Amino acid sequence: MHRALQIVNAIVTEHVTAGAWGNRVYKARALSLSGVEGELPALLVFMRPDEAMSEQGNTNMAFIDSLLGVSIVLIDQADTETALVDALLSYRAASHVAMMTDQFHGLAFVSGQRYQGAEAPLIDPQGQLLIGRLETRWAIDYRMNYSDPN
Repeated sequence: MHRALQIVNAIVTEHVTAGAWGNRVYKARALSLSGVEGELPALLVFMRPDEAMSEQGNTNMAFIDSLLGVSIVLIDQADTETALVDALLSYRAASHVAMMTDQFHGLAFVSGQRYQGAEAPLIDPQGQLLIGRLETRWAIDYRMNYSDPN
């Protein structure tokens, strides 16, 4: 399994363990979520661009250092905008704690991570309830073998 996928899987597991979302932590799922079916609040983990840390793609002939972008998207619903924004920011704080508990995500090939900011909450009226979305971005430093990314 590619190391980037191992990192994403570890982040999903950390958020499930954190407990704020129950079993509603998903890898790369967004379009099929339904508030009607009790799937909210939810936390989504998406892989963003994975950039080589060197212009040549590798820092020596044995390994490649890479910077994996990860987005964590929080989605919830509420009756009012105020309640929705409060909930999203509460979930954002819980997610931040989950991400910072182990900056290496239990993986020996991860050398660290950096918080890269968050979007403002987006609110969309959907029927009787408002649906909100808040995204945070992270950069994960990792190393892979030059000839095998697994």
